[in-house]
Amino acid sequence: MKRIAVILICIGCIFNTAIGSGPIKSIEPKNGFVPDSTTAVAIARIVLTTIYGKTQILSEEPLTASLRGDIWLVVGTLPKGVTKGGVAELKLLKKDGRIISVIHWE
Repeated sequence: MKRIAVILICIGCIFNTAIGSGPIKSIEPKNGFVPDSTTAVAIARIVLTTIYGKTQILSEEPLTASLRGDIWLVVGTLPKGVTKGGVAELKLLKKDGRIISVIHWE
């Protein structure tokens, strides 16, 4: 029993040394991880291209971003002369970049 206790204490010491003595403190930028429309569009472009394909998203350029509260709304643009159809839309949080929704309107 003493041997097991000593082994557990040693494992605990090794584990504690490996991860440090306290919780890891992450940085939190003052203006959030998505501070501006350029960053919001860049993130959206990567995500939307992955989902809908490069050809589709390039046809919806420029992508535009507007901030509504703490949520970025990034929307594609219909090509000139096109009156029917829809564009991609992505919403993400300014604070941490979490994606709230992705949709492609018809």
